[in-house]
Amino acid sequence: MLKTLVHRKVAAGIGLLLLVPALGACGSTASSTSSSSTATAATAVLTASAAASTTSSVTASTCEAATDVDTTGVSASDAGMRAQGAYSSGDYATALVWAQAAAAGGDATGQRILGIILLEGLCGETDYAQALEVLQASSDAGDMKAPRYLGRIYAEGLGVTADAATAAAYYQTGVDRGDISSMIALGDLYVAGSGVAQDYAKALALYTQAAQRADHVGASAMTALGRLYEQGLGVTQDLATAADWYEKAVAAGDTSAQSDLDRVLALQ
Repeated sequence: MLKTLVHRKVAAGIGLLLLVPALGACGSTASSTSSSSTATAATAVLTASAAASTTSSVTASTCEAATDVDTTGVSASDAGMRAQGAYSSGDYATALVWAQAAAAGGDATGQRILGIILLEGLCGETDYAQALEVLQASSDAGDMKAPRYLGRIYAEGLGVTADAATAAAYYQTGVDRGDISSMIALGDLYVAGSGVAQDYAKALALYTQAAQRADHVGASAMTALGRLYEQGLGVTQDLATAADWYEKAVAAGDTSAQSDLDRVLALQ
C-alpha cells in the first residue's frame, strides 16, 4: 500500500498541497515510455518530442530508500540543486528527499524534479494530479524546463483531457525561455498541425534553432530537419541536405537516424 507524505507550502499567497510517495514505497518498479506528437503518413517528419524524453525502466535498486540524507538547515535553493544532481545521476530516492525539501520551501527546481518523479512514477506510483500542480508552480516561478512537462501532460492527456492547443501554449512558454526540448516539441506540433495551424516554416525555424545544440539534446531536431528536406516540406526537396542532417543526427546521438541516412543515400 503506497504511503504518502504531506507537505504544505505557501508561496505568493498560494497554498500548495504536495502528496508525494513515501520513501518506503521506493522499492517499486516503474517505467515510462517516450512520447511523440501525433503523426500521419504525410507528416512522418515528426520526431519523438524531447519534451517527453524517454525514461528508462527503473529498477528497485535505483529507487530504494535513501539513507543518511539530512535536510536540516539546508536552504530550499541548495536542496533544489541537490535534487537536480541526484536525479541526473539516477538516484531517484535521494532526489525525492531533496525535491520534497526544496518544493516545500518554494524552490522551482525542486518543484520540477518532484513533478517529474510523480509524472514518471520513478519512486512509486504515478500521480498526474500532483505532478501537474507542482510543475505548474515551478513554471509559474520561471523554471525553464517545467513548461515542457506541462506540455507533455496536455499533449498526452495524462490525468487531464488531451488538449493540443494548451500543450502548444506551454511549449511556446518553454521556447520563450530557451528550452531546446520545447522547441522540438512545438516544431512537431507545427508539422502535424496539431493544436496550431500547420506551418512548416515555423517548424523549420524551431528545429534549426534547436539543432544549434549540437549534442544528444538537439539530435532529434537534426533528424526532423533531415525529414523536412527529404520530403520537401516547407523547403525545396534536397536529398543531399537531408543526408547531411541525418549524418549530424547520428553523430550527435540519435541512432534512429541511421536508417533515414541509409535510405536517402540509396536514393542518390
